[in-house]
Amino acid sequence: MQYNIDANLFKIFHVGRSDIRLFVRIFNLLDNLNELFVFDETGRATYSLSDQRNLQAFYEPNYGQLGIHDLDDYDTRPQYYSRPRQIKFGATITF
Repeated sequence: MQYNIDANLFKIFHVGRSDIRLFVRIFNLLDNLNELFVFDETGRATYSLSDQRNLQAFYEPNYGQLGIHDLDDYDTRPQYYSRPRQIKFGATITF
């Protein structure tokens, strides 16, 4: 199951003949980790059974790659999750 809560807050200020609208838009307000892709053997994005299957022969060539230090690093896939909380501030002027 996946869910997100977004918020759109604004305040309008009247200045002479113009209106100034300040706003804040918050996407994924609760910073929920929605799993978009999963490992085939577990059905989850949080862990894989690859460390229990002794895949050292497959994993071994990746030791020298930048950023991969051990099997847990190899199984950690941030792209398997939806975007984290995002906050946008802005203003519009109408005259």
